[in-house]
Amino acid sequence: MTASAGPRDAVVRAVEVPVPPDRAFAAFTGAIADWWPLATHSVYGSQSASVQVEAGVGGQIVERGTDGATCVWGTVRVWDPGVEVAFSWHPGTPPGEATDVAVRFEPVDGGTRVLLVHTGWGARPDAEPARRAYESGWVSVLDRYAAAARG
Repeated sequence: MTASAGPRDAVVRAVEVPVPPDRAFAAFTGAIADWWPLATHSVYGSQSASVQVEAGVGGQIVERGTDGATCVWGTVRVWDPGVEVAFSWHPGTPPGEATDVAVRFEPVDGGTRVLLVHTGWGARPDAEPARRAYESGWVSVLDRYAAAARG
């Protein structure tokens, strides 16, 4: 796992998974419900039932609660299977406070390097604390993703 430095800089995280880029992309987007830590990283917490990334530009990232409620976490801006997915990101906050997440899938010997870059902190009134929380939060989230992708 790698990280960036600086209070307003991008949060950068990377993991390597032993699958080709198309499978790494599919695990990240199509199988997010299998690895995302909903109990600790969601709007509904223990009442969260699932999360889904809707395929294609304009697709939404949607959490569903056990009571049927939904919460949009973001909207897909780039959809290039096996290469990149990018989306706005605002789970639990208004869309006007959205940050930006881009995830690249780079072929390496033995698999894929998955590089996540999270930017746009100026859109949030709590920019610095939010950035710090995501700096550590993406570590555990991507570790779960990597374990599932290896699966």
